[in-house]
Amino acid sequence: MSRAVSITIAAAPAKSADMLVVLAGASGALSKQAKAALGAAGARAVERAANLEKFKGKMAEACMLVSPAGAPFDRVLLVGTTTEGEAKTDYAMLGGIVAGALGKVNAASVVMQTESGDVSTSDIGAFAMGVQMRTYAFDAYKTQKRDDKPALVLTLVAADVGAAKAAVK
Repeated sequence: MSRAVSITIAAAPAKSADMLVVLAGASGALSKQAKAALGAAGARAVERAANLEKFKGKMAEACMLVSPAGAPFDRVLLVGTTTEGEAKTDYAMLGGIVAGALGKVNAASVVMQTESGDVSTSDIGAFAMGVQMRTYAFDAYKTQKRDDKPALVLTLVAADVGAAKAAVK
Protein backbone atom coordinates (compact mmCIF):
# COMPACT_ATOMS: atom_id res chain seq x y z
CA MET A 1 0.00 0.00 0.00
CA SER A 2 1.22 3.47 -0.79
CA ARG A 3 2.30 5.63 2.09
CA ALA A 4 0.32 8.86 2.18
CA VAL A 5 2.57 11.91 2.02
CA SER A 6 1.61 15.42 2.96
CA ILE A 7 4.11 17.96 1.64
CA THR A 8 4.07 21.46 3.05
CA ILE A 9 6.33 24.43 2.36
CA ALA A 10 7.58 26.66 5.16
CA ALA A 11 10.25 29.26 5.85
CA ALA A 12 11.58 27.32 8.88
CA PRO A 13 11.72 23.64 9.93
CA ALA A 14 8.60 22.25 11.61
CA LYS A 15 8.91 22.07 15.38
CA SER A 16 7.08 18.73 15.37
CA ALA A 17 9.56 17.07 12.99
CA ASP A 18 11.30 13.89 14.16
CA MET A 19 14.11 14.32 11.65
CA LEU A 20 15.97 17.13 9.93
CA VAL A 21 17.13 16.36 6.40
CA VAL A 22 20.10 18.41 5.23
CA LEU A 23 21.36 18.66 1.66
CA ALA A 24 25.08 18.59 2.37
CA GLY A 25 27.93 19.64 0.15
CA ALA A 26 31.48 18.39 -0.10
CA SER A 27 32.75 16.76 3.11
CA GLY A 28 29.38 17.32 4.78
CA ALA A 29 29.39 21.12 4.54
CA LEU A 30 26.12 22.50 5.92
CA SER A 31 24.09 25.42 4.59
CA LYS A 32 23.37 28.56 6.61
CA GLN A 33 19.75 27.46 7.10
CA ALA A 34 20.82 24.01 8.35
CA LYS A 35 23.29 25.58 10.78
CA ALA A 36 20.55 27.89 12.07
CA ALA A 37 18.15 24.96 12.56
CA LEU A 38 20.74 22.95 14.49
CA GLY A 39 22.28 25.82 16.40
CA ALA A 40 26.00 26.62 16.38
CA ALA A 41 27.03 23.82 18.74
CA GLY A 42 24.71 21.31 17.04
CA ALA A 43 26.05 22.18 13.58
CA ARG A 44 29.64 21.68 14.76
CA ALA A 45 28.68 18.32 16.29
CA VAL A 46 26.93 17.18 13.08
CA GLU A 47 29.88 18.24 10.91
CA ARG A 48 32.26 16.39 13.24
CA ALA A 49 30.08 13.25 13.22
CA ALA A 50 29.86 13.36 9.41
CA ASN A 51 33.64 13.59 9.26
CA LEU A 52 33.99 10.61 11.61
CA GLU A 53 31.54 8.63 9.43
CA LYS A 54 33.69 9.55 6.39
CA PHE A 55 30.73 11.27 4.73
CA LYS A 56 32.05 12.97 1.59
CA GLY A 57 28.85 14.66 0.39
CA LYS A 58 28.86 12.90 -2.98
CA MET A 59 25.63 12.87 -4.98
CA ALA A 60 23.07 10.46 -3.44
CA GLU A 61 25.30 9.52 -0.49
CA ALA A 62 23.32 9.45 2.76
CA CYS A 63 24.41 9.48 6.38
CA MET A 64 21.98 9.10 9.31
CA LEU A 65 23.09 10.68 12.57
CA VAL A 66 21.61 10.95 16.02
CA SER A 67 20.97 14.63 16.77
CA PRO A 68 23.32 16.36 19.17
CA ALA A 69 22.09 17.13 22.68
CA GLY A 70 19.73 20.08 22.76
CA ALA A 71 18.74 19.86 19.08
CA PRO A 72 14.99 19.95 18.41
CA PHE A 73 15.18 16.83 16.18
CA ASP A 74 15.80 13.19 17.09
CA ARG A 75 17.91 12.47 14.03
CA VAL A 76 19.70 14.26 11.21
CA LEU A 77 19.92 12.81 7.71
CA LEU A 78 22.72 14.21 5.57
CA VAL A 79 22.23 13.73 1.83
CA GLY A 80 25.10 14.50 -0.52
CA THR A 81 24.59 16.86 -3.46
CA THR A 82 28.14 17.18 -4.83
CA THR A 83 28.44 16.12 -8.46
CA GLU A 84 31.55 15.68 -10.57
CA GLY A 85 32.34 17.91 -13.52
CA GLU A 86 29.44 19.65 -15.23
CA ALA A 87 26.78 17.24 -13.96
CA LYS A 88 23.67 18.83 -12.49
CA THR A 89 22.27 17.68 -9.16
CA ASP A 90 19.29 15.35 -9.74
CA TYR A 91 16.74 16.57 -7.19
CA ALA A 92 14.07 14.06 -8.24
CA MET A 93 16.48 11.25 -7.40
CA LEU A 94 17.38 12.95 -4.10
CA GLY A 95 13.67 13.15 -3.22
CA GLY A 96 13.38 9.41 -3.74
CA ILE A 97 16.48 8.73 -1.66
CA VAL A 98 15.14 10.87 1.19
CA ALA A 99 11.70 9.23 1.08
CA GLY A 100 13.30 5.80 1.24
CA ALA A 101 15.62 6.76 4.09
CA LEU A 102 12.81 8.15 6.23
CA GLY A 103 11.54 4.66 6.97
CA LYS A 104 9.14 4.80 9.91
CA VAL A 105 9.60 8.52 10.56
CA ASN A 106 6.24 10.30 10.66
CA ALA A 107 7.40 13.91 10.31
CA ALA A 108 10.54 15.40 8.77
CA SER A 109 11.79 18.80 7.64
CA VAL A 110 14.05 19.12 4.60
CA VAL A 111 16.26 22.20 4.33
CA MET A 112 16.14 23.06 0.62
CA GLN A 113 19.44 24.92 0.65
CA THR A 114 22.99 23.78 -0.03
CA GLU A 115 26.17 25.41 1.14
CA SER A 116 26.27 27.26 -2.19
CA GLY A 117 22.77 28.74 -1.84
CA ASP A 118 19.04 28.15 -2.12
CA VAL A 119 17.69 25.31 -4.24
CA SER A 120 15.71 26.65 -7.23
CA THR A 121 11.92 26.37 -7.16
CA SER A 122 11.91 24.00 -10.15
CA ASP A 123 14.35 21.72 -8.31
CA ILE A 124 12.11 21.85 -5.22
CA GLY A 125 9.24 20.67 -7.45
CA ALA A 126 11.44 17.85 -8.79
CA PHE A 127 12.39 16.86 -5.24
CA ALA A 128 8.71 16.67 -4.22
CA MET A 129 7.97 14.56 -7.32
CA GLY A 130 10.78 12.18 -6.34
CA VAL A 131 9.28 11.80 -2.86
CA GLN A 132 5.83 11.06 -4.33
CA MET A 133 7.24 8.54 -6.80
CA ARG A 134 9.19 6.70 -4.11
CA THR A 135 6.22 6.40 -1.76
CA TYR A 136 3.77 5.20 -4.45
CA ALA A 137 2.88 1.53 -4.68
CA PHE A 138 0.39 0.03 -7.13
CA ASP A 139 -1.85 -2.24 -5.09
CA ALA A 140 -5.18 -2.21 -6.90
CA TYR A 141 -5.17 -5.99 -7.34
CA LYS A 142 -3.89 -7.04 -3.93
CA THR A 143 -6.39 -9.11 -1.99
CA GLN A 144 -5.32 -7.76 1.39
CA LYS A 145 -4.60 -4.09 1.79
CA ARG A 146 -2.93 -2.96 4.96
CA ASP A 147 -3.45 0.58 6.19
CA ASP A 148 -0.88 0.35 8.97
CA LYS A 149 1.51 2.89 7.46
CA PRO A 150 0.99 6.31 9.03
CA ALA A 151 1.08 9.32 6.77
CA LEU A 152 4.40 11.10 6.32
CA VAL A 153 4.33 14.84 6.96
CA LEU A 154 7.20 16.39 5.03
CA THR A 155 8.03 20.08 5.40
CA LEU A 156 10.24 21.56 2.70
CA VAL A 157 12.05 24.61 4.04
CA ALA A 158 12.40 27.14 1.20
CA ALA A 159 13.45 30.77 0.92
CA ASP A 160 10.58 31.71 -1.43
CA VAL A 161 7.58 29.91 0.08
CA GLY A 162 5.03 31.10 -2.50
CA ALA A 163 7.08 30.07 -5.54
CA ALA A 164 7.97 26.72 -3.94
CA LYS A 165 4.29 25.98 -3.24
CA ALA A 166 3.48 26.65 -6.89
CA ALA A 167 6.33 24.39 -8.03
CA VAL A 168 5.25 21.53 -5.78
CA LYS A 169 1.60 21.85 -6.83
